[in-house]
Amino acid sequence: TATIISNGNHSLAMLPLYGWDKTTVSYPTGLHPVSDTCGLIQCEKQVSDQQVFVTLMLWKKGSKSFSKKELSPVKDVKVAADKSSVTVTMADGTSKTIKF
Repeated sequence: TATIISNGNHSLAMLPLYGWDKTTVSYPTGLHPVSDTCGLIQCEKQVSDQQVFVTLMLWKKGSKSFSKKELSPVKDVKVAADKSSVTVTMADGTSKTIKF
């Protein structure tokens, strides 16, 4: 599920794809160089051992909402049993493997 924040000029979507428990949004003050308040999306998980996390962030200029297609570029995420690699299969059928 995507978490989306927008300031009317830009939108940011975060999609936790693997390993995360929850996503939260906070609005801290005094961090952004041009604005008093900014939006911050965070994914969370309590961990006690080595784990793999996969997150997709999408940025969009303007005030139009993200379409379902824009929020669904990833079809599948597979993490190797030994956690040495992650294969991401895109909606168009292409795949990328990240080796650690």
